[in-house]
Amino acid sequence: MSRIETGDTVELHYTSRTLEGGVLETSRPRDPLRFVAGGDDVIPGLSEAVIGMALGEMKTVTLRPDEAFGRRRDTWKCHAPREALPHGTASGTQLAVTLDGESLDVWVARVSEEEVTLDANHPLADETLVIEFEIMGHETSATPVA
Repeated sequence: MSRIETGDTVELHYTSRTLEGGVLETSRPRDPLRFVAGGDDVIPGLSEAVIGMALGEMKTVTLRPDEAFGRRRDTWKCHAPREALPHGTASGTQLAVTLDGESLDVWVARVSEEEVTLDANHPLADETLVIEFEIMGHETSATPVA
């Protein structure tokens, strides 16, 4: 049975939890998550954790913030006039904004009558995550030799 190597494509089902055990998200009701092992399509700790595993294997990993969604940065918050956002925007809403020509996901942290606070930190920044996962698919990146 082949083992997953950096650059291979992986499919897995996962459940992410807080350290206290609360479920944050699970992929079970939908298609498996598909990404390149060792790449930057998913959080670093998960991308690296699959390397060396095989189809059908299960694993549970505990990921520190630097292996997951990073550390919270106060400088990644800003204020904007409320009328600059779509009508009905509420706290917790995720928006895509363009800054210096690059698309960036931000979350509406607070809404007042005059302004909103936008936060580019992921809501799970500073969190340690526990992720249980099972390898459901594996495609090697090796090119067949003719």
